[in-house]
Amino acid sequence: MLSTNKGLPLRFITILNYLKIKWTEKSNYNFSFNMGNRQPLYVGQNNPQAQNLLEPPAHDAIPNISSPTQDQTMTPTPTVIEQVHIRGSSLTVQADSPTTFSLSFTFDALTDCTISLYFFAIETLMSTGVTECYYVDTSRFPVPCTHTFSAGLDQNFPQNLAIFDTGKYSFHELSHADGKTYPLVIEIRASVTSRIIESTYIKFGMSGNQYQPKLIRQKLSMNELCYELHDIYGTTTGCEDEETPECVVCLTNRKDTLVIPCCHMCLCVECANIMRSHHNSRCPICRTNVETLINITVQT
Repeated sequence: MLSTNKGLPLRFITILNYLKIKWTEKSNYNFSFNMGNRQPLYVGQNNPQAQNLLEPPAHDAIPNISSPTQDQTMTPTPTVIEQVHIRGSSLTVQADSPTTFSLSFTFDALTDCTISLYFFAIETLMSTGVTECYYVDTSRFPVPCTHTFSAGLDQNFPQNLAIFDTGKYSFHELSHADGKTYPLVIEIRASVTSRIIESTYIKFGMSGNQYQPKLIRQKLSMNELCYELHDIYGTTTGCEDEETPECVVCLTNRKDTLVIPCCHMCLCVECANIMRSHHNSRCPICRTNVETLINITVQT
């Protein structure tokens, strides 16, 4: 069972399968930013030896993770409620001058946190997909910086902290055209632990005559584990603007099943099992073809 924190979105995470990347351009970059110590952390793995291998973290130092087993016909997956989160859909830019624009976004923090910015960074990865370090050419691009924020929901990141000059950077660089240099990587960490990192990767594209931010992806790193993050749509966590909790098909049972790939939580387990028996089923919300169904039990 999961206990949700009011105000933060419920999300599910899927483990990433990355290949080790070796950059031949390493020698061209004069700064390496190490992402800190990452000792093995056994979370949600039902590992009886975990406490003998590692000092247990504080109760609220790690996300709540569980693999639902209510219905064995459903695909089990970890779920997570984070202490801190950057809302990928909130990315906005403001034109400060004909050649400069600044980026802002909304983030939530249940505890004090730090937000780090890495401009035009090349990322090296461990075999599990966890960031090993970033390489930034600081002779051309801004030096990475870290800012501290207090706990609070619905906070706005100040626009003057992330400014881009289109006179200095080309469209090729801003649009992530080479596929390896990220125009901006934002890392947010809760102050209670530095071992849990949410990373947001951003590029920029033209819309009319102005640059607009585009979310590449978000991932959660937990020591040597790495997960891709996906928002769940249709959960009820106590917010007034949330949808009703009933299944959209039977309108009786509580919805507890997620449709993939659209991430709509709109079905109860009974209706989901009926849908599984049908060929070419579609999500009742957006009509997307159903690839799989995931049962998630949430205790509000």
